[in-house]
Amino acid sequence: MKLLEEQRKIQAALDQASRDLSQYAYIKYQLDQGKGGFMAETGAAALVGISYARSKVMGQVDRDHIQQISFGKSRILQEDEKILLVMNYRIQLPFSIFGLSSIPMESVSMRRAWVGADGGRIAQKGKAEGENSDQVVYIGKNATRYHSDPLCHYLYNDLKAVSASQMNSLRNQQGEKYRACSRCGSAAADVLYVMPSGNRYHTSELCSAITAYVRAAKKSEVGHLGACSYCGGK
Repeated sequence: MKLLEEQRKIQAALDQASRDLSQYAYIKYQLDQGKGGFMAETGAAALVGISYARSKVMGQVDRDHIQQISFGKSRILQEDEKILLVMNYRIQLPFSIFGLSSIPMESVSMRRAWVGADGGRIAQKGKAEGENSDQVVYIGKNATRYHSDPLCHYLYNDLKAVSASQMNSLRNQQGEKYRACSRCGSAAADVLYVMPSGNRYHTSELCSAITAYVRAAKKSEVGHLGACSYCGGK
């Protein structure tokens, strides 16, 4: 059955993404320890993020049958060094049932991050953070605060897939219409991608304007912004 096959492909892709990210997490660990600061500027830190999982899954699914994809519940390296990928989406039914043409679904994959050979990191975490005054933090475009959590809900914009036919009536959180992204918006697409607090629509979920929204920075460089009230003290 088509529906079950799509679910199987999504779960397999999500599991592969979590396996990859559990290994790529070591890049972030090295970054946080100050052993690979140059990687923040080259974008290597973005490997440990939702954009990678999204691209991994979207490369496997039938986009005509999978809609309204969200990774908003996903969490990376927040609790006991775990990778938690949660994909919420709607899947098209082969025929309408009681007036429903699609149903909501959720796929989950979780595993512990690979952190190399440095033993006892959890026990030493508090001490290490106290000693490291130039830790890596995260800021968004037009930032007013820095964040210790790259997926803080004040920082993270939940990218949503919408039908192109909806764009004329769709509004963001400020009540504004979405305009075409200057980088990818000129391409033709039936499915577009928007963020609730953004004001542009994208034809690709991997548009550089999206992936560049959050970047890693040294605390010493952005400390003047002040810590986020939600995640800054964690």
